Amino acid sequence: MKTITSTKIYASVAALILTATLAIPAAAESLVPFKGALQGNDKDVASNYPIHQVRTNGTGTGTHLGDFSFTQDSAINVVDGSATGSVHWMAENGDTIDTTFTALGGPTNAPPACPGLGD
Repeated sequence: MKTITSTKIYASVAALILTATLAIPAAAESLVPFKGALQGNDKDVASNYPIHQVRTNGTGTGTHLGDFSFTQDSAINVVDGSATGSVHWMAENGDTIDTTFTALGGPTNAPPACPGLGD
C-alpha cells in the first residue's frame, strides 16, 4: 500500500472522529455543524505481523475550533482491514480533546475518492 493512500484514509477517519467528538458535547444545548479540513504525515512506528502501527501528526482548521493540531496512533490489522487507535487534538488556545476509534476498510473497485490518491 502506498503511503499516500494510508494518509488519505487516516485523514478521512480523523475528520469523522473529530466531527462526532464535537457534536456530542454540543448536543446537550443544540446541534452545531462542523466543517473543516486537516492533513497529516504518517510515520511507521512498528510492525508485528499482522499488526502495523502508524503515528500521524498533522494540522487543520475547523468551525468552532479554529486552527488545531493532532497526533493519531493507529494499530492496523493488514489481514482483516480493521484498525483501532487514539487521537489527541489540540486547539490553538491549548484546549485538548482525546478520542479513540475503531475502523474497518478494504480494497474496492471504486475510483479514488481523494485527489492524488493512486498517483
